[in-house]
Amino acid sequence: MGEAREENGKAARRAEQEGRPGTGSDPARRRRRQGPERPEAVDEAGTRPEQAGEEGPQMSVEQQAAMAEEFVRGVVECFDAEATTSVLVEDTVVNVSVSGDDLGLLVGPRGATLDALQELTRTVVQRRGEEHGTRIVVDVAGFRARRTAALEAFVRRVVDDVLASGTPEALEPMSASDRKIVHDTANSIEGVETISEGVDPRRYVVIRPRRSALSGSDES
Repeated sequence: MGEAREENGKAARRAEQEGRPGTGSDPARRRRRQGPERPEAVDEAGTRPEQAGEEGPQMSVEQQAAMAEEFVRGVVECFDAEATTSVLVEDTVVNVSVSGDDLGLLVGPRGATLDALQELTRTVVQRRGEEHGTRIVVDVAGFRARRTAALEAFVRRVVDDVLASGTPEALEPMSASDRKIVHDTANSIEGVETISEGVDPRRYVVIRPRRSALSGSDES
């Protein structure tokens, strides 16, 4: 009996030294099997790191113009409006125009629907190819031209008040396109400057006396 226990002990020690499970061996000391290799790293979009910076297909300005007009025409047809679309390319600016009668639904209150249509058009073109600095402008029934003229006249009146009183004037919240018109118009006039404050859709422009003009008046 003693000899049998001794033989079992020797067998267990040999198995332990060889890394094989055996009587009396410690399972924790067994060699772990290596799992399969980890798959190549990809990001959440399924793109490999070296592909993350790759650009999409490049399109010419003319191709982008054709795509923009096609998209706008499709939207007009969805509205069941009797209208025609045209496109004009000026340098890197693509102007898509919609002409017709009773197009108020495509314009919306203060051009809100038109602004949304322009943003959608820009997004569609951008997703299908690189924009390369191209600016896309969509207009319906000449609304933007009339809106621009009205805003420019309004801004000039506000600038006159600011220069006369020396007090900043905060305008009502506007879309990004309207704010750009305000900035461009006001900053073309000597003695005032503009800043934007707030967060969309409540972002607005403040027209104020230019700081250099204020400091100059203080010194005198």
